Amino acid sequence: HGDVTLTDEQIQRFYFYAVTAIRIFEEMYRQWREGTIAENRWETSKRTLAAIIRSAGYRSCYWAIRASLDKDFASLIDDILTKEPIALALDLPAQWRSGVERAMNNGTVVQNET
Repeated sequence: HGDVTLTDEQIQRFYFYAVTAIRIFEEMYRQWREGTIAENRWETSKRTLAAIIRSAGYRSCYWAIRASLDKDFASLIDDILTKEPIALALDLPAQWRSGVERAMNNGTVVQNET
């Protein structure tokens, strides 16, 4: 989510994925504002948006397109950015393995002994 060693091709792939995701959230925001999405559904989406925008890569993409976004939606993200600390990159393989281990133990969290 913010690896400066990505190749140009990897950056372009991430950029277009992230910008698409931000635009989808913008559309959900507009629908919520117009009353076509229920408050509780928007709140769930807003929490997800806040989680992803914490990463450096998403922030960079947001700043690149900010001027073209709905001004109220951009203000919402700006507000989130002032409140949410930057997120560290996920260790997805370790997180996945931990989840599998938890599932294999009937949902019980298991501490690895090292």
